[in-house]
Amino acid sequence: MDRTGLWTNLAALGLLAICAGGRAVALRDEAAAVSRAGASVEVPVLMYHRISEPTGDVPRMVRRMTVRPEQFKAHMQALRDEGFTAITFDDLAEHFHDAEDLPPKPVIVSFDDGYKEHAQVAAMTLKDLGMVGSFFVNPKTVGWGDFMTWDDVRTLAQMGMEIGSHALTHRSLIALSDHELRDELSQSKRIIEEKISEEVDVLAFPYGDTDERVQKAAREAGYVLAAGVDKGVMQSPRRAYNLKRIEVGLDMSVDQLRAIVEPRE
Repeated sequence: MDRTGLWTNLAALGLLAICAGGRAVALRDEAAAVSRAGASVEVPVLMYHRISEPTGDVPRMVRRMTVRPEQFKAHMQALRDEGFTAITFDDLAEHFHDAEDLPPKPVIVSFDDGYKEHAQVAAMTLKDLGMVGSFFVNPKTVGWGDFMTWDDVRTLAQMGMEIGSHALTHRSLIALSDHELRDELSQSKRIIEEKISEEVDVLAFPYGDTDERVQKAAREAGYVLAAGVDKGVMQSPRRAYNLKRIEVGLDMSVDQLRAIVEPRE
């Protein structure tokens, strides 16, 4: 879908309706679409990494970002019980650009780095609960060590899960030259698209490292949205290339998760 210049197109549609003598209700609908396309929306974006049993020999940072399988299942079950609907980043892009409706309590469940357990545990849990997730992979690590294979990634896509780019090699993008930055973003997108035969619209910044230069490069590489690590639940098209996310780790209980994602009054 070509979303380039959508706000201009929406405004132009309103002008054409006036010139053609369109009914007032049509103009009102167009005005509402423009307003909604530019409005912020409350969509918690959860960020998971490892979904496994933490062991004592792993680094403290890795342990902190690890969630036990039963803990993850309890998180997802609680979301469903509370009436949340898991959506994709593409759904959020549709809302931003085309004013498509979102469910009353949307949530995005995202996974960074492409670990094996994302296919073996997380995706199966989501499928059993009728939910969808967004999985970010680095093409250069696919098939190595603890990471998913391309068969795993394709299976996720065939299940209806969203596949996104985590750049090519998981290097900090802000430290790269302009040439290296373009290469990291464009090659990752191209390789994943070739492997899964689907368009890749969304990027997650490795380590959350981003700045204006990186976000401009992401846009020029053809990504529609990009996810950072700034905390919060309000998403805005003005931050389309630095969406907020909530890191979920070993210490987050179900009650704490509920407190974070419940809609504000």
